[in-house]
Amino acid sequence: MSKTISIKYPEVPLEHYISDGKLEVGDKVELKGEPLENAVRFSVNFIDSSTEQCIFHLDFRFNEEEPYIRTVVRNTNFPYGTWGEEERADNPLQRGESFKIQIKVLEDRFDVEVNDAHSFDFVHRVSLGNANVINIKGDVKIKSVKIKEC
Repeated sequence: MSKTISIKYPEVPLEHYISDGKLEVGDKVELKGEPLENAVRFSVNFIDSSTEQCIFHLDFRFNEEEPYIRTVVRNTNFPYGTWGEEERADNPLQRGESFKIQIKVLEDRFDVEVNDAHSFDFVHRVSLGNANVINIKGDVKIKSVKIKEC
């Protein structure tokens, strides 16, 4: 049975606990919003609240140095607080311009689309475990968060 959770215009930072469990293969998280005009960065994190482990960290940065002046960083925080190696790519977002981000939870990876175009994959480095919190923080205005559970 599939169900959709929808949150309109949440305050940022947002810490949303998934009501009936956790993210699972087949789920899709959709965010609509807009980086602030003076945005430095904002991040979307999938967290296991029992261990505080960040299963997936997606960090949009707008003021990095060369070669990535605007970059998006993907990473995983392992148990005991150590971060893995960053994966970086050009940040497709612009300050002050609306966006839509879709993150699909697949068997072996997160598939990320930005504005209906495939942007990148992030291969699972750890088990999805109990990724039961979606955390959004930073310089962003969120219009909606939808979690479609399959």
